[in-house]
Formats: sequence, structure tokens, C-alpha cells
Amino acid sequence: MSESPFLVVSSRETTPAERFSSIAGAVWTSGGHLAVADAGAQEIRVFDAEGAVVQVASGPGDAPGEFRGLAALYPFRGDSLVAFDRARGRAVILNDLGNVARSIGLEGAVSAQGVGVSEEGWIAVLGTPSPVLEVGLHADSAPLMVFDLADGRADTVGVFTVRERFVVERRGNRSMGERPFGRAFVGAVDADRILTGEGDRFEVMERTVEGEPRAAIRRLHEAVEVDAPHRDRYVEWRLSGFRGDEGFARTARSVLSSPSLTPYPDHLPAFDRLLVDTEHHLWVRHYLPPWSETRRVWSVFDPERRWLGEVMMPAGFELLEVAHGMAVGIHRDPLEVERVQVHAIQRAP
Repeated sequence: MSESPFLVVSSRETTPAERFSSIAGAVWTSGGHLAVADAGAQEIRVFDAEGAVVQVASGPGDAPGEFRGLAALYPFRGDSLVAFDRARGRAVILNDLGNVARSIGLEGAVSAQGVGVSEEGWIAVLGTPSPVLEVGLHADSAPLMVFDLADGRADTVGVFTVRERFVVERRGNRSMGERPFGRAFVGAVDADRILTGEGDRFEVMERTVEGEPRAAIRRLHEAVEVDAPHRDRYVEWRLSGFRGDEGFARTARSVLSSPSLTPYPDHLPAFDRLLVDTEHHLWVRHYLPPWSETRRVWSVFDPERRWLGEVMMPAGFELLEVAHGMAVGIHRDPLEVERVQVHAIQRAP
């Protein structure tokens, strides 16, 4: 992967209000356009290969083609795109200029998590779990659903762990938190298959849309023990942005600092994200703690799921999509201003 981007898009930066405010997805099309979904503005902005704005599409609202909860943008057939609106439970199909072709309601997909879109004509989403409020460690689960993008017809692939939570009781009061470094659903779509994992070990399951396992993709992985420095750093990171009641902060610190109250796992996760590029390579992102400034590393597997090697990302680069030989992602500067960068993929002969 090229160290320097061949294209950097910082959007309409004449005023802070016109900058990207929360990028939900970005796709490089085969026609040489860059489409960026901005969740803050509820817009899809399209740029040409020189970085010039071609069109600003959509916007906040309830009319066809408008969004309330723009959460993801995926490549589709040809140069088409699919945007997922989790607030309205809708998929919107657009051309590579951001013009809306049609909108499909996805019953039961409100507040769901987008997983991916198949070129065969369906979108996969993970439902919203109902938390358990009993004291102890729990795995919140939800259905993984696929919806036909022609008529919205739904099927359930299966029920999967979304995340791990724990509930503690102190002085008669119960509180709930997400398990640090816990298992969490990660998924991607490839043709007629769905790939899923939980990150606790380096294993990705390839399934049919009916949920039947077809293959297990594994790689040797050296597990990293969760030790006292990890726990201490997690507590500081978790409370670093807290601006509220000091008593609550003291209680949270006390709970998170106690291994007897907070069920830290023995090891850090192995990975935390999957994506499949337009050439059907599987990319698996190695886990890093949220405070880490280390450059991201991805393992890449060929379409037959043979391991090809590792790809290190440029410093400060968060990969979103790999399409048509281009890696698209976000770079944030020290002021947290988001820019979209496009890097060329350099494949070995």
C-alpha cells in the first residue's frame, strides 16, 4: 500500500460547519469517483479523481433519499452504492453521483448495525440486543438478518453475540458496563457468504445466508495478556472524557479498577474488524487498544482464504474500504478534523 495518498479530500473547509463532521463510510467507484457519507450532515458528497466536488446529495429529512441516521455506505453492482439509514431502518440505492435510484424499507432494522452488502442483491444487518440486568457477566445477543434489496424481504441468518456486558451491585444499586476487551461481533459480506467473528481468537467463520458454516479461516496468533498496566490504562482512557458528577466518576473508577468487580478477560482480542474488497480478498484488522497510537496492521487472505501477508497502514490512517485497487480511509489531525485519503494498493506480482 502506498505510504502517501494520491488523493486527499478535506471537503468544504471554508468554515468549521462545512467540514466533515462524522464520516460513516467512503467508497472509491470503478468510474473514478469518491463518495463520502457524512453522518453529521446526513449527506453523501461525491468528488472526482482530482478532489473537486461533483455533487452533494441527500441531507437530513424524511423525504425519499434523505437521512435521519446515515450509518454506512457500501459499493454495490457496477458503480451503484447502498447507504444504510439505521434511524429509519432503510437502505437507499444510489448511482456513483449520489442520485437516488430507490429506497427500501427494512422491517426490524431500526437501530441495527450495518454489516455489508452483497452484489447478489441483499444487505446484512445485525439487530439491537436487549441487555440483561442480572448481576454478573452476560453476552448480549441479537439476530443477524439479510434483506432483499428488491422487495425488502427478510431472512434470519442466526443469533450472534453482539458484545459482552457486566452488571454489578453496590449498596443496593445496580450498574451496567461494557466488558473491557470483551468479545464483540464483527462481520462482512462476500458474494453469497457472510463472514463473522468475535475477536477473542483469530478465527473467522464463513457462512451461507442460511447460517450454515462453510469454512473456518484461522491464523496463528500470539495472545497478549491483559495485565495491570492494561487495566490501569483502560480506566484512564475510559474516564478521560468524563465531564459530570464527581461522585459518579469516583464510583466508576472504583469499579473499573477492581478485577473482582470488572471481569477483565485473560487476553486482548485478536482482531476487531473485517472487510472484503471488490476482488474478494478478506481483510482482518489486528486489535489495538483504543488509546494506542501504533500504526494499524491488517492480515489479508485471498478469495480461497489463504493468508497472503500483512499490510501496515500509514500513520494515523483508519481504513474504511478497499475497492478497485484503492484503499479509502480517514485521517484525523491533532484537532480531530477529518480528511478522506485514497491510497493505491500495490500488489505483489
